Amino acid sequence: MYLCIRVRDMRTDYLRPGKGEKFIASATLIRSGNKVCVCRMELHNEQAVQIAFGTGTYLVG
Repeated sequence: MYLCIRVRDMRTDYLRPGKGEKFIASATLIRSGNKVCVCRMELHNEQAVQIAFGTGTYLVG
């Protein structure tokens, strides 16, 4: 099975400089349809300070 995923839109908002020793990235699927899916991503340091967040819209098919 072959699945093609294309980026339709991607946005990243940087909230502060990436200071820290370790970084944790997480993503949540907001919506998954037949042709489009939307995800939200977050980046935190080891002190749980949010460094950046983003959203991505992908064409799936």
